[in-house]
Amino acid sequence: MLLAQILYSLILQILAFPLILILFLIGWKKNTLERNGRFLRIPVSAHFRIRLYHHAAVDALKVLFGWYGRPIQIRSKDRGKIELLKTKSSLFLSAHFHNWEVMGSWLITKQGIPLLSAALPFFNPRSQCLLKFSRRRLGIPTLDKAVPRSALRHLLANQCFGMLWDQYPAQGNCFIPFLDTTMRVDPLPTFLIEKSEATVFFGALLPSGVFRLIQLSSVSRKNQLSQSSALPLSSFPPPEISTSQPHSPWPLRVAVRYHRVLSLLFRMYPEYYYGLTHRRFKDQITYRISGSVSRETPSNNSVMVSRETKNKT
Repeated sequence: MLLAQILYSLILQILAFPLILILFLIGWKKNTLERNGRFLRIPVSAHFRIRLYHHAAVDALKVLFGWYGRPIQIRSKDRGKIELLKTKSSLFLSAHFHNWEVMGSWLITKQGIPLLSAALPFFNPRSQCLLKFSRRRLGIPTLDKAVPRSALRHLLANQCFGMLWDQYPAQGNCFIPFLDTTMRVDPLPTFLIEKSEATVFFGALLPSGVFRLIQLSSVSRKNQLSQSSALPLSSFPPPEISTSQPHSPWPLRVAVRYHRVLSLLFRMYPEYYYGLTHRRFKDQITYRISGSVSRETPSNNSVMVSRETKNKT
């Protein structure tokens, strides 16, 4: 088994080299990386981009081959939380960090978690077909339409729904502190938190191969604070939202905790955070217009409930 892991790692590095070279020569996401870096006060040098390209290429190959390359480890203190994900209504929130696709497959196939996730499809049909093929191989069921209704139904059936919460939302007026700035957040998780009794978790696969699971909320805590959470999210004007507000609604508290954990993760492993390649801060900075259309550019904002669906529900 050890020999297979070594050979697999060697093959990945060989195959990744031309991909890294191509990405660097064409300057893939260079403008977005540099603008995000300046905005977040993170130096994005050529060396940093090469490291990020390297990790992205290797992670993409792992998704294509359907194997992480070594056993994923879990801390003993997180095993009880895994059982909650298996048996209770749970909202699993992750980010564009390291290999979230393989992590999702591991949660479903190895841990037996009834995870249903959401993802906006690629506009390029070939890229979308390749992504769907990879997810079928990994055993990851994914929604790309009627997401709020389907997600809520899944949670009310005492199952686990997951999504990446660090994407730019087409709608939503809630801003949350992140690093030294603020981020507009997708309203879908706050909607699900309000409408269900789901326990909320943040999960990420670290580059060391260790899966970290952090509980952001519990149903009992939500109920305890419900009496002081009467103010709607719209009553908090952007961008100044304080974590110390005594009457902030419960979903807002969860959002602040999520972005606090994401900030720590980003500080520790900045070159593994692929969210840097997204135009995440459109409210604060201007990005250069590219000739291509990606999942970061919704075709019609007026019919989007969240970044995860283009259909109104």
